[in-house]
Amino acid sequence: MNARVAWWVMAIVTLLAMGRVVMAARVSGSAQAVVPKSVSGSAYGPLMAALDRQDSLLAAVSVSSRDPFRAWTPTSTTAPVRTAPIVAPPPPLIPPRVVVFMQDGTSTIVQFEVDGDTSPRLPVGGSFRGWTITGISGRSVTLSKDGQQFEVPRP
Repeated sequence: MNARVAWWVMAIVTLLAMGRVVMAARVSGSAQAVVPKSVSGSAYGPLMAALDRQDSLLAAVSVSSRDPFRAWTPTSTTAPVRTAPIVAPPPPLIPPRVVVFMQDGTSTIVQFEVDGDTSPRLPVGGSFRGWTITGISGRSVTLSKDGQQFEVPRP
């Protein structure tokens, strides 16, 4: 008879403990279940005190407040659209102005002005401030910079 009573007591204590664990799982992480002092006291023994301690740990660790018996549905979060920074296009190249054009029959010397600075006298192939003299024709001087060619009229 004592074994049967002990079995019933153990079954009831187990059911109570399972109910407390389910209740602790349902409580959100910020709120904790309120347990009467008499349940966790010495009147019910060290087993209930251990369960009370475990319930408080479960409540503290609980991260989500969702119902564990419902199917999980992800929350749709849209990532912010990243746009490339707007970069202003570089200013257009302004060709230099030819200041001096000298020809002596065998060679030609050119002097030109870039942004207010005057170059030294340069032959064909000479460079100043990135501008290179690439050719001379009867009416113009061809200057190139950064792969672009400009024909500047002779003075």
